[in-house]
Amino acid sequence: MVYQRHPRTDRSANNVRCGTDDDWESAWKKRFREKMLHGGHVERRGTESIHRYLETLMVMDKKFLGHHKHRDVDTYVLTIMNMVADFYHDASSGNQMDVVIVRMMYLEKEEEEVDLNINTKAPDTLKSFCKWQQGVNPKDIENPHHHDIAVLLTRYDICDGANCGLLGLAYVATACTTESPCAINEDSGLVLGTTVAHEMGHVMGCSHDKEKNSPCPAQDPQDGSFYVMSPYVHLFTHRWSTCSRGFITALFENNLGECLNDEPTTAVYKYKNALPGTVYDGEEQCKLAFPGSKVCTFSPSNFCSMLACEVGPEECMSNNEPPADGTKCGTNQWCFHGKCVEVGERPDAINGGWGEWGEWSSCSRTCGGGVSFSTRDCTKPVPQYNGRYCLGERKKYKVCNTEPCPEGSPSFRQVQCSEKDKDPYEGQMVHWTEYFRKEEPCVLYCINENRVLTALAKKCKDGTPCKPGTRDLCIGGVCKHVGCDNKLDSTAVEDVCGVCNGDGTQCKLVDEIYRDKQDLGYRKVAMIPAKARMIRLEELAPSKNGIAVSDRTEKVWYLNGNNDEELDGVKKFGKVEGVYEHVEPGKELVLIHGPTQEDLIFHVAFYKKENVGYRYKYAEATTELSYTPHYHWELLEWTDCSAKCGGGEQTSKFDCVEDKAGKVSDSYCTGEEKPETSTKRCNEQPCAIKWKVGKWGECHACKGKSGVRGREVECVQESPRIGGDDILVEDDKCTETRPAARELCDSHKTCRKKRGQGEIPDELMRGVWKQIHRRSPNEPEKTYATVCFPKTHSTASSEQSSNTTSSEKSSYATASSEQSSNTTSAEKSSNATTEGSHKSNVTLQHVGEVVEDKMPDDEVKLIKFPMKQIRLNLSDNIFESLGDELSDNLDTANASIVTGDEARKIIKELQKDDEDEDEGEEKSNGTMSSVSWKGEN
Repeated sequence: MVYQRHPRTDRSANNVRCGTDDDWESAWKKRFREKMLHGGHVERRGTESIHRYLETLMVMDKKFLGHHKHRDVDTYVLTIMNMVADFYHDASSGNQMDVVIVRMMYLEKEEEEVDLNINTKAPDTLKSFCKWQQGVNPKDIENPHHHDIAVLLTRYDICDGANCGLLGLAYVATACTTESPCAINEDSGLVLGTTVAHEMGHVMGCSHDKEKNSPCPAQDPQDGSFYVMSPYVHLFTHRWSTCSRGFITALFENNLGECLNDEPTTAVYKYKNALPGTVYDGEEQCKLAFPGSKVCTFSPSNFCSMLACEVGPEECMSNNEPPADGTKCGTNQWCFHGKCVEVGERPDAINGGWGEWGEWSSCSRTCGGGVSFSTRDCTKPVPQYNGRYCLGERKKYKVCNTEPCPEGSPSFRQVQCSEKDKDPYEGQMVHWTEYFRKEEPCVLYCINENRVLTALAKKCKDGTPCKPGTRDLCIGGVCKHVGCDNKLDSTAVEDVCGVCNGDGTQCKLVDEIYRDKQDLGYRKVAMIPAKARMIRLEELAPSKNGIAVSDRTEKVWYLNGNNDEELDGVKKFGKVEGVYEHVEPGKELVLIHGPTQEDLIFHVAFYKKENVGYRYKYAEATTELSYTPHYHWELLEWTDCSAKCGGGEQTSKFDCVEDKAGKVSDSYCTGEEKPETSTKRCNEQPCAIKWKVGKWGECHACKGKSGVRGREVECVQESPRIGGDDILVEDDKCTETRPAARELCDSHKTCRKKRGQGEIPDELMRGVWKQIHRRSPNEPEKTYATVCFPKTHSTASSEQSSNTTSSEKSSYATASSEQSSNTTSAEKSSNATTEGSHKSNVTLQHVGEVVEDKMPDDEVKLIKFPMKQIRLNLSDNIFESLGDELSDNLDTANASIVTGDEARKIIKELQKDDEDEDEGEEKSNGTMSSVSWKGEN
């Protein structure tokens, strides 16, 4: 049985669609009004050469997770979002946009989420989801989890029991707003990629491509494919219409998408560089569309035009969508744009190419080693018609301004902490001091005089040193290796002689232990010559005695002179710095990197007549080169543990070592066989469970009044992944007393009176109309359509007096082919006349109204075809050599048709069977149940 809609050219017959309101004007007016009320004048500016980043939160509800429990959910979601990213990369969008996933949240405990109610009522779910996403979105835009758009994926039928085929819902032109930059999407297989791109398009300001609502049709006349913003969602979708390009460009030109300008940190979630059909073959696509089914094989020439799935013995069904691009259709062949072509071939597609690198940015530091970057864009050419996006790095970095900072300058980390002194912390002014945490070297931790330690920024500024004893720097919140040649990811190593990439033979190593017994007082141990490097003075065991250092005259003391033991810290030894510390009580250590500028005298101050042993080690320059170096591989360290808790792995790291000089560049060991790496377990302690509290919210009262303020309190388990979010667990897992979630407060805020809504200048809306009437990206101003534009400067009171609801209400409603009964004459149409006197009538809908746009019963059809299985009669030889070239056939002579409610019932039943099967699995303690064909005994 094949479920077949009318041909794709008959758009009204498609029953999967978007429910967002076609009244885009009211939504745009609302954005302009809000911008003018809160941000002053709306400035227009050019958008060329500006790269935008749609930082996206992906939320998967419990029903979605249950449906995909036997799949890798990460892979499925990333495959879907890779499809979305390709749409936004396409040249037809007219703008450079990257879709970046900044966070993925799995609602395994959906019922415990406060203010979140996901159900079959699409408008209610959207409203609830938008409110909920505000609470999980960090207000700090520098936070790597801060999102610009929130996307919900659900397996609920969001038609509220009706067979309307609704797949998505979103607010229009809400990008960069706090309250409603969100969309909900019903999962129905790989077409979900088109659904998400479409709904995000609404958030970016786009209206539907529909003859009665815009100057653009729903389909591209070039090849019959659907535009992204067609009101009916199809997998057979390749590009954006000129109207959509105009809407997106207008959003940027009017400065309504400024939050999309900031570049995110290094992406945690990276897309798979593959077409969706290579990730999910025909069999898996059938299971996604019709759970429990398998692919019906037709001849390669027909296979790519329609994916047919076997739902029972000798019965096939199709939703009239083609297999996803990349689906295998024959030997060394795949589907691309509905055709079976050679693997790797993309007919008519234009792959992207990188443009030239731009100029280097200013250095992040003026001294001490900062970072500069250069970018390039995928614009020569821009990918088109599903062409591949550019591979490789878009941004490159280099180290700059490496000269040392002036003597006495604070560290770069301290500078960043001090910058926070001007901001009140919990209502009071405090002074912050840097605090380095090895576990999170690129998070800005600071401690104040009240001994409060906190992270004041999720990432340090680029160029912040991040690993003691190295030149490594933070870049984009990640600690990056810097070689001694000041190049990123360089393997160059400074040898013990201080020579970058040296072989360790340009100096003489001195390594002695002083054990002589002496009387009380200062005793001279050794003179360390000028230009010495890698100086190490070490007390071998705890004692009452101590290490001291002076100049060669023994009149100037640099450390512990005059019987005065100093505190640990950075010390000056002439003109160079070193570190003095007690590695344990009574046991001292001095480290000086050098080279020293003068001779130094090493002393031991004896306060007791015992000598526990004092080791002094340094390297001094020499001209004697008689020594022959010997190199070998040696295990010096392990990589960082892959998990903070709960058990992770470390990998052995072998370095090239010279017998006397120690670690040198790996290039000196090229003739030696490098040992194989090994792994070991680490951080196997359980992940800590604790109460996590948010910041107190505003006091809900006016000035001089008492009120209540609240905060979020959750029981969480530490994430094993470094940088990962804490995991929400049951409250009874937290053994400590639950912190208070509410408290009384006194408000110091004056309550403002509600301001009236201002007028909207005509030119703002006229500019949007001009953009969507452009015929090509390069079309000059003079060829804009002449627009008969309705007045836009009406006040709120005049708008509310019409028969439409206020534009302040939500700008969503299900798509309707036509509606005019309740609209005013001013809303009914807006005519656009081109030079050729062509007129485009635009019918507007009521703002916020939900229209049940049901499919007529006679347009929903199930066509039942018996199968003729040729393969049953093939010989082994023919099966092996030609089996994939032959196919089953449909017996069209004996076809029967089912329509209307009966057809809808069959489709619903297929989906229900899978849900019942999952419930059966849970009742049988998780044992897998086999799929049974309908009609099978």
